[in-house]
Amino acid sequence: MSVRADDDPLGPSWRARLRGCPMTTLDLAPLDRDECRELAATHGEWNCATLDRCVELAGGHPLFLEQLLRA
Repeated sequence: MSVRADDDPLGPSWRARLRGCPMTTLDLAPLDRDECRELAATHGEWNCATLDRCVELAGGHPLFLEQLLRA
């Protein structure tokens, strides 16, 4: 399971019910512009306007960027 830290549905009461079950938390920051461009390069050639718009819309989230590029 994965969730975003914003509006985390796994609040303290839910976590308390885990009763010792292992849980790993990774804090992943959004990609910066250069990282987005590097990711986009793995999906083919893009003109600058299209790439910049996709990067802007994705807000640094790699899954969103990949979906925009595929669309």
